[in-house]
Amino acid sequence: MKAIERYDGVAYDYLKYASMKDIEKDYIDNNVIIFSNLFGPLLAGDNGLPDYKLKQREKIAGLAPEKFYNEHFTPALNELLSPEHYLDLCAGFYNKFYKPTSPYTTLKFIKNGKVVSHWAKAYRGIVLRKIAEANISTIEEFMKIDIENLSIKEIIEKSMHTEIVYTIL
Repeated sequence: MKAIERYDGVAYDYLKYASMKDIEKDYIDNNVIIFSNLFGPLLAGDNGLPDYKLKQREKIAGLAPEKFYNEHFTPALNELLSPEHYLDLCAGFYNKFYKPTSPYTTLKFIKNGKVVSHWAKAYRGIVLRKIAEANISTIEEFMKIDIENLSIKEIIEKSMHTEIVYTIL
């Protein structure tokens, strides 16, 4: 099974990968990196993943996977992503898996003046679907797409990190 099909949860539910056009699936398969608690960083189209359960923060024989992946995969990810500016849609926990050296953008979602966490997963799935549908290849292109029920409240730039804060309408 492909990585994108193996994993489930709110973001995957809202992405609705199974209902996408083949060209959009190809985009996801080749442009999305998924951080697996068991296998580390995977391309969404990577095949052969077995069914397993390993929760966040769960150790494997006393080893903390996030520390292992950070130490062993950061150089390869930096080589893969550098010097591109990329969109990071990971949940906060997965920041422990990788230390970026390229410019990147994250998203924050606010509703009624409060940062949302559970529904942020849903909006990450929605955003990713819109990106695939539009075949986005740059942050500049991403900034031009209209995402239903989201309005940019502010853009915060710090060093190589840009955070786009959306208000959920």
